[in-house]
Amino acid sequence: MTNIHSALGHSFHLPFECPSFGIPRDTPLGPSVFLKAGDVPDVLEKPVLSRPLLQLDEQGSLLFHVPGIAGYLLTDRAKITLSVREDGGLPRALDFLRDVPVAALCMQGGLIPLSAVCLSYRERSYLLWSPPGTGKTSLAMALVRRGFRWVADGLCALDMRGSHPLIQPGFPVIKLWPDSLEALSMPRPQGEPGPGGRFSISAAPWYDGEPRQLAAIALLRPARGGMATRCQRLQGGAAFAGAAKLVTLPAVARALGAEASFMQSLAGIASRVPVLDLLHPAGLEKLDEAADWLMEQILFGQGSD
Repeated sequence: MTNIHSALGHSFHLPFECPSFGIPRDTPLGPSVFLKAGDVPDVLEKPVLSRPLLQLDEQGSLLFHVPGIAGYLLTDRAKITLSVREDGGLPRALDFLRDVPVAALCMQGGLIPLSAVCLSYRERSYLLWSPPGTGKTSLAMALVRRGFRWVADGLCALDMRGSHPLIQPGFPVIKLWPDSLEALSMPRPQGEPGPGGRFSISAAPWYDGEPRQLAAIALLRPARGGMATRCQRLQGGAAFAGAAKLVTLPAVARALGAEASFMQSLAGIASRVPVLDLLHPAGLEKLDEAADWLMEQILFGQGSD
């Protein structure tokens, strides 16, 4: 039996049940992607891009290896072969599948894959970006408690094919550190944390699986060392550079010949959508204060020029 789940503008046909792959569907919604178990090669024959763990050939086939976890082969823009390593296990293999292989798939379909947390509020989407390990997921979860819906944690896709920029929702999974769970008064899941020490939490109770028009991009930085909080709307080249930080796999976009069109789309986004540089209250002990402040800024403040 095939299970169909929709996310990132695609319908994933899976040979097993996997709620973390999006909204279950009876019929496909969007281009179909078929996942199967099988052997994958160690290398591609004629790669046009060769990086550690990743190769891309001139037909657009992508090979991705995660040592000890799994190998992945994307072909025909619609087929993913998964080879799980004995010491990895399927759950960990699916974690990595929901990253590089699916991001490349989005690129091949004309979507721009973004590495960010995304929330929605009143049918508009808001992208939150910060350097890794600075607490954006914890802050986003605090915003969910204030009425936001969950759209993505780590990978979503910008869709510029219509009259308005849309965010295609990612997978309904949230990854949180143990201290973040404590700060949010959320129960600690049973079992051991995943790679990097974070627990995977189902976003199903708060998940918004519909494409939403993009309303703002928030570039987050914790205000440390006595720095004052600040919200500034970036302009011109600074706004473009800020939006470009969210794009994942730029080398793959270059090899596919998609980089120029992606950059043109981002320039349009930076001129149409507020790109905000935000210094927010820092530390898990100030999580509620930071969430209240951030909600005010991204919904109503929109920053000073």
